[in-house]
Order: sequence, then C-alpha cells, then structure tokens
Amino acid sequence: MNTNKLKPMQAAQHRRGAAPECEQENRLQSLNSEDVIYWTEVVKAVAAVIPTIAKPKRTCSYHAWSSLLNEYCGNPPSVGIAPDYPTNMSSRLMSFAEDVAKPGWPEPISDLIEFALAFLEADVMLFRSGYTKRHLVKRLQQSPLSPDHIIRIDRLLRRAVTNGTGLEEFRAYRRLAAHLVVSGALPDLPTWLAEKAHGAIRTVDRAEGELFADLMSDTAMSDANRDRVTKSTFFGRFKWGMSFRDLLVAVPAGKLTNEDASRTKDNAYLMLRSIQQRQFSERKTRGC
Repeated sequence: MNTNKLKPMQAAQHRRGAAPECEQENRLQSLNSEDVIYWTEVVKAVAAVIPTIAKPKRTCSYHAWSSLLNEYCGNPPSVGIAPDYPTNMSSRLMSFAEDVAKPGWPEPISDLIEFALAFLEADVMLFRSGYTKRHLVKRLQQSPLSPDHIIRIDRLLRRAVTNGTGLEEFRAYRRLAAHLVVSGALPDLPTWLAEKAHGAIRTVDRAEGELFADLMSDTAMSDANRDRVTKSTFFGRFKWGMSFRDLLVAVPAGKLTNEDASRTKDNAYLMLRSIQQRQFSERKTRGC
C-alpha cells in the first residue's frame, strides 16, 4: 500500500498495524533455533566451570561469569554459530537473554524453554541478569511445560527458598509456584514450604497488609500480644513479631530476622503465602 496517498491519520494507523508483523519477523530471526541452541550450550558450559572458582567477596560480583565467557569467546565449547555482534561475550549473552525474556515466543518454544531453564539453573550473574531472570520466570509460567520441565522448576523454586535470590526474581518465583500448585503440577511443594517456614517471624514492617489487618482484628489475640507486636522503638524497629504457625502469640524478634536460617524460613513463608492467596482466589472465583 502506498502510504503517500493516505491522509496523515490513516498513514499512522497503517504503520501501527504493520509494526507487530515486523516485530514478529525480527524475533523469528533473532530467536532462531541455531542461536538458541548455541547460547544454551554456552551457558551450560560456563555453569559447569563456575563452581570450581573461589567465591567472590561481593555477593553480586560479575567477574567470574564475564571472565569465563570472554575466555570462551575465541573457541566456544558449543554447537552452532555465534551471532556477529561487535561486543564481548558477556554482553552478547545478556543481549540475547534479554531478547528471549520478552513476551511472544516464536516456535519452537521447546528450545526457548530449555534456554530459560539453563539460564536460571546456572544462576547467571552479569549486569542486568537479575531483571532478565525475573522475566524468564514469567515466560516459563506462560509456556506449556513437560513433566521434566516441572521437575527442574521444582528444584529452582526450592533453591530460591534456601539460597535466596533478588527481590523481583523471588516474587516471580512465588507467582510461578502458586500457578503450578493451583494447576496440580506441584502437590508436594506446600507441605515442604510449611516445614521450612516453621518459626518464621513476621514483624509489622515485614507482614503483608492483609495478613496484619486480619491478625489485629482477630479476637483470639490478646491485648498484651497486640500491644507488643505494634510497638516500635524510637528508631522504628519492632522488637516483637508473630511466629508461623502460631501467629496470634507475640515472640521476641531480636536479630533472628537477619540470620541465614531465618531468611530461609521467611522465604518459605512468603512463597507459601503466595500459594495460599492464589488458592483462595481460585476458590472464590469458582464460588466454593
């Protein structure tokens, strides 16, 4: 169609209509099977070497991944042909991963699922990787998953609880866990989470607004316990909290919320809470 013969408004509408087709064609080219397989193999190869390197002092250090990736740049231990980008290997990987993390996967989706799982399992640590992992988790939630995929995701969810992740990444894992449990794919996960969450302390500043409101209005909670959990110090710290599974009894919070074991309990509680909220929402929708 000759857009020169169209009025300005009609021409703009025509360009907007053509944009999705162009975008889809670009993604078919950038996410072709050869490139997807290549980068999947690169991630797996580097992930196999990472455990042999001494852990960096800084938690969010990119040096190990970037140095190993750039080492492999000349002779990558994988199949396929590397995309011809004028940047180093770590930047190439992140550019590709960010493209995969966008919605609207073209076929074959199975290759993209494998890349997403490999990237998450390797726990790639590069600049912007946390943001990318969050969106890859979301893409997995929107994809048709095989029993093997479910098993691997189950391991990822449990690792996120015990080892921790970035805040936004963990929120994505919580939503994925809730989605899979409600669909019947992970029936054992809530029981495991409840065991891991036992003793998790929720102070006022760490409790969800809905949960806190329910507890404060619960007549079973004594006035003494209610006063303890709502009282803060001059610096805004809460010395008392509520312990899962007996949330109506105030317990000393102390420094427990800063210990590794307490963080695991807290992560387990948050994931379990997401599952319970999703289950409640599903029952409400069905009118049960």
